[in-house]
Amino acid sequence: GVTLSWTAPDSDGGSALMEYRLEQSADSGQTWTTVVKPLATSTSVSITNLSPGSSYRFRLLAVNGPGLSPYSNVVIVATPAVIPGTPKGLVLSQITTSGFLAAWSAPDSDGGSAITDYKLELSDDGSTWKTVSKSASASTSFTFNSLLPGKKYYVRVSAVNLVGSSPATSSVFATTLATTPSAPKNLASSAITSTGVTLSWTAPDSDGGSALMEYRLEQS
Repeated sequence: GVTLSWTAPDSDGGSALMEYRLEQSADSGQTWTTVVKPLATSTSVSITNLSPGSSYRFRLLAVNGPGLSPYSNVVIVATPAVIPGTPKGLVLSQITTSGFLAAWSAPDSDGGSAITDYKLELSDDGSTWKTVSKSASASTSFTFNSLLPGKKYYVRVSAVNLVGSSPATSSVFATTLATTPSAPKNLASSAITSTGVTLSWTAPDSDGGSALMEYRLEQS
């Protein structure tokens, strides 16, 4: 918002002033609308509900019984931009063993400054967050890759303009698909006899995101 102030005209035209009429333009003076009509005893007024990051023009005239005065000088007011609103409708889809697609909608307000990026954050516990490294983009979707299979991940997103970042969305989650385990390691033989052998090995590096059920031993 903004507070506008003025001084009374040098002459009331021989008829007591009744009110002031304040007009506003948001299109560089092409069209004007009456905002308020302060009483003639007023010398200031506060205007609210202006859009951030916008330019407005204001002009004033005085009113007495016979009619309206000429307009005052025009005052130009530029409201400062603010951070954007929170993005909407965050959804995770196209889930694979290594990632998923995150998509959302732009916030209702860009804060008066164009959105230059969306900040994506990833968590595996819903409380500790890591910002995803990516190029700045106003795109409303992002594909996560190189995640572990069979693991639950949480995602949230914020909008960014030249002023700063919006509050983050509520988090949503998805569990990547499980896959087959990697190969067991270090298969070795010992205690070899004429009729038998003892075999040993170590577990695979990855269970594929699903607990190992058994090992299958083959012989040739």
